[in-house]
Amino acid sequence: ETLSTDETADALADLNAMMDSWMNDKLMAYSLQNITVPLVAGTATYTIGASGATVTATAPVSIESAFVRKSNLDYPITFIDQDQYNNIVAKTSTSDIPEYLYFNGTNPNATIQLYPVPNAVNNLYLTVQTPYTPYAAATDTFAMPNGYEDAVAYNLAIRRWAEYPAIPLNQVVVKLATDSLAAIKRVNNRPMVQTTQLAGMFNQKRGHGYNIISGA
Repeated sequence: ETLSTDETADALADLNAMMDSWMNDKLMAYSLQNITVPLVAGTATYTIGASGATVTATAPVSIESAFVRKSNLDYPITFIDQDQYNNIVAKTSTSDIPEYLYFNGTNPNATIQLYPVPNAVNNLYLTVQTPYTPYAAATDTFAMPNGYEDAVAYNLAIRRWAEYPAIPLNQVVVKLATDSLAAIKRVNNRPMVQTTQLAGMFNQKRGHGYNIISGA
């Protein structure tokens, strides 16, 4: 049966809404992107987005890791939340290498705040999760990794079922939708890497032994 123009438009809107909601689950992200942010001396705030941003790139959903490179050495950045950033007393303090990063997923451009404020020109390297590219038309070519086509098809079928409640929901479709999502999450699961106190030792060598967040 051929869908009407309105039905096709509704299905496309549901598809994009479903995939947008998937981006709230890290296990649905099949790849991470790298973004380089050139640091400007005296500037703590940077934006990332498609237009009018400090760095032109797709605005990230989240930042997975970050480091500053100076003289071919890489210094990891610690992530803090808004409350921790707000609790920093001397936000204008400067350093050649920032130690903390607060990410704010503002729209349309995401924002990052660094502390201390960089006073030297280095590069900040980010590994980020970016959103799926929305489909503009029903005729667009499906371009996602193996396993995603089943997940999209069967989960979209369940989502669309709400428009046709008189039709019984096939439990085989429900199982296929659930199983295909579970399979994707197993593949995308990234084991956590155990950390040590070495980073703190390096910070001591950098002359930044005092932690303004913990007070230690």
